[in-house]
Amino acid sequence: MAGVSLAGNAESARQFHSAGEDLNDGREAQHPVAKHRQPVAGSRALPVLLVMWLALSAGCQQEGLSGPVGTEAPPAAQPRAAIDTDPVRDASDDFFDANTVYRITLRMTETQLERLRAEPRSYAQGTLAVEGEQPLTDVAVKLKGAAGSFQELDGKPAFTLNTGKFLKGQEFHRLRKFHLNNSVQDESYTSEWLCASICRDLGIPAPRVAHARVWLNDRDLGLYVLKEGFDRNFLRRNFTHPGGNLYDGGFCQEIDAELERDEGRGPVDRSDLQGLVAACLEPDATVRAERVAAKLDVAAFRTFMAFELLIAHWDGYCGNRNNYRVYFAPPSGKAYFLPHGMDQTFGDPEFPLFADLGGVVPQAVWRGDEAGRRDYREVVRQMVERLDPKKLSERVRRLQERLKPALAELDPELERRADDWKDDWRQRLEARWASAARQLTEPDRLELPEQPEWQEIEEPDVSQPVWLARWYPQKQTEDAELSEEPGEEPARPTDPATPEPQSQSQPSETTEVTATSTETKANAEPGEDESPEPSPEPHAPPAAEETSPPGEQPGPVPMVVCRVGVGESGDCVASWRKRVRLPPGLYRVTLWARVEGVVPREGDDRGPGVGLRLSGQNRETGLVGTTDWTELAWEFEVLEEQPEIELVAELRGTAGQAWFRMPARLERR
Repeated sequence: MAGVSLAGNAESARQFHSAGEDLNDGREAQHPVAKHRQPVAGSRALPVLLVMWLALSAGCQQEGLSGPVGTEAPPAAQPRAAIDTDPVRDASDDFFDANTVYRITLRMTETQLERLRAEPRSYAQGTLAVEGEQPLTDVAVKLKGAAGSFQELDGKPAFTLNTGKFLKGQEFHRLRKFHLNNSVQDESYTSEWLCASICRDLGIPAPRVAHARVWLNDRDLGLYVLKEGFDRNFLRRNFTHPGGNLYDGGFCQEIDAELERDEGRGPVDRSDLQGLVAACLEPDATVRAERVAAKLDVAAFRTFMAFELLIAHWDGYCGNRNNYRVYFAPPSGKAYFLPHGMDQTFGDPEFPLFADLGGVVPQAVWRGDEAGRRDYREVVRQMVERLDPKKLSERVRRLQERLKPALAELDPELERRADDWKDDWRQRLEARWASAARQLTEPDRLELPEQPEWQEIEEPDVSQPVWLARWYPQKQTEDAELSEEPGEEPARPTDPATPEPQSQSQPSETTEVTATSTETKANAEPGEDESPEPSPEPHAPPAAEETSPPGEQPGPVPMVVCRVGVGESGDCVASWRKRVRLPPGLYRVTLWARVEGVVPREGDDRGPGVGLRLSGQNRETGLVGTTDWTELAWEFEVLEEQPEIELVAELRGTAGQAWFRMPARLERR
């Protein structure tokens, strides 16, 4: 399509570097455009005399003066692109380009360690020592991570380091802020690194990634993903005007929330964010397109959206209103979205590329007009054609070879598993590209899925155990079957601790029926006052009082049975969900479920068969085959910055069906 490319419009002026050319050459992390440029000392400013001459020349032209007689006036200068695709190389390039796994030690006094234990989100002081380099003192250190990745200091914590917070001007290889991610949601240590390399192919500003083995004093914490931070140095490197406002999307927040401003000298009243929201919500389609184009680099956003959906970044902005930054670039003030938290990608090969999304900005861009959708489809087509999955698999292979020596030092079994990770990534990439090619031949899915009126966030009083009712359905595979029917007050089950034989396609050790984030429990045994009695229904769920705290009854909360079934496609990812806002603390949620003929999906990182979890987390166990009513449980922690969490009761399988008895029971531990 004429005028449409991955580089976006003329304003963006970004060059798409074809993946048909091998970008790595042993230096995978290098910027493709700046590949052969030599380091430049000092600033990128021209010599003073040359700058003065240019200024005088510009002034003469403005006054109507011309050059020598008979020469043509020079063409008008084009506006500078907002995104700098050709940054001057500096020490940070050498750091991320090195084909090595760094050995890093954080040294902290016991007083500072106690400060981190008491206030993990506040900075403490430490010393950063990299093997073979001079240590840096007075480095600010705090813990990072949200649901699923956060671990306490005595576990395998993730860190944010700021070298200049306590000692102004101090930098680490021209970095001021960077992260040490524990990669607990990606055991291959690959996803962030691979997706960052794809961003460079596409001209999308994104933090660069390396790897390090980390010690905290004398404690070996293992292998980490080292990731560049979003700060002023990042903006200087990636944007021609780094003085705009940079906002942190936080945890599952839309842009209409009170987003935290991390950097910038722009408006302090969030009027830039508010202007973008107002433009996206304009009811008139024609006016909306004009207003959005004035507040957002639409071409750049189409590239960002296509990238997020192609890598199946379900937990990104377009999929979950999560893991993103938004930067308002001077002088136009237009918004640019930046990807973040890409440690769970390429998990669902059938992740939709051309379906309506619920986010404010994707809705405004996607539903704007038919021509806009055609432009977006063309961006996806170019992206799929130019990013070769075989070359991406070769990048992964080289990365795993780099990591193997460090993995072998930690555990020889990890070194052997690196080959499995390499094969797994090859299969995931091939499956995703096959799905994307097929989706390009199919029509757009324009209808938003119908959502019940109770999708709003509930804020229960958790001073005592509570019942969570009115869960809403969500399906990621089109033909999944979801239905709801009234529940009854049935008799007790015959013996919930004795499930029927499980599917032969699942190893026996995965037939555990209660999964928590910290432990694996066997089927619930009857209590002393719950001796089994014959049941008139072979699959009757337990009566309400059996799951109630002493003296507590559900009262007016209606009981329903929520069903999920696999459709004709033979592949199902569907769930019943509940969104709640809770104060910080440890929680446990339980509900009862039964399954019939469930066969789990192969290689599904989220978990096998039927289970209960928190959105964004993985479970290791689940119900498969056929079982009687069984109690499922999930334990989780709510952190201070989490405005809401989403509970998921799901079926992930290729055959069978499941029933969930609602309401679920929530208690604070």
